[in-house]
Amino acid sequence: MIGRTGVGLFDRALGKARRAYAERCTFAHISIPADFRAVSFCFDDFPLSAAEDGARTLESFGLRGTFYTCFGTLSHDSPSGRLAGMQDVAALHRNGHEIGCHTYDHMNCSFVEADDAAQSCDLNRRVAAERGITMENLAYPQGGIRASTKQLLSTRYATARGTLQGVNRGLTDAHGLRAVRIYEHHAASAMRQRIDDVALEGGWLILYTHDVATSPSRYGLSKSRFRDLILYTIGRNLPVLTIAEVVRLIGHAGAAHVGSGPIPATAGQA
Repeated sequence: MIGRTGVGLFDRALGKARRAYAERCTFAHISIPADFRAVSFCFDDFPLSAAEDGARTLESFGLRGTFYTCFGTLSHDSPSGRLAGMQDVAALHRNGHEIGCHTYDHMNCSFVEADDAAQSCDLNRRVAAERGITMENLAYPQGGIRASTKQLLSTRYATARGTLQGVNRGLTDAHGLRAVRIYEHHAASAMRQRIDDVALEGGWLILYTHDVATSPSRYGLSKSRFRDLILYTIGRNLPVLTIAEVVRLIGHAGAAHVGSGPIPATAGQA
């Protein structure tokens, strides 16, 4: 996780208020059938450990994940370790993992105008497209969002998610998907309960972390616990799908044109 520096108490309160309001505004829905069940494993601004050990663990079970990428911060140092590089993202894409958008520069969208956030996303998509990658889905860095930005970006992506915790069921905000963080200091029993809940009640559970390492950061998960979590999910007979795979399975009115549509001409402007 790349932190945002210099944020005072007023800015924190303002960002929290903007995010709370944005979470109440819905611009597109995704309808999740009552009998639908799936789990998605995601990695945000991921370090090399996730691109290597995290991806390899999923692949060992024939599974794939969604890796939310900031092309402008590749190979930078972060609290979760040195971030993956361009060649690592290319390898993930080549091996069938989904590459999602996380803005170009890990922008906290609570603190910028909608047009600025859109420019960052468009630039990220442009760099991805130059490498044959289509970014269909977005994750807001640090969960930061405001209503005007959410509305504008809803025309660019099939879905978006932040850090609002929970399971997605029924008529769901397509650009305010709920997710559950999985960090090493969280109780393993709580993670299993989330999976049990979906197995019993249905729904779409999105799990996200940053690094996957022998000695993970406070924002990551150990390799052994990550593997155990996958095994537990499989043992509960739950499909493990990328975000894009779920969207294609259950359908979404905007999925046909967002993400894969033309990138605005300003996208290449830094």
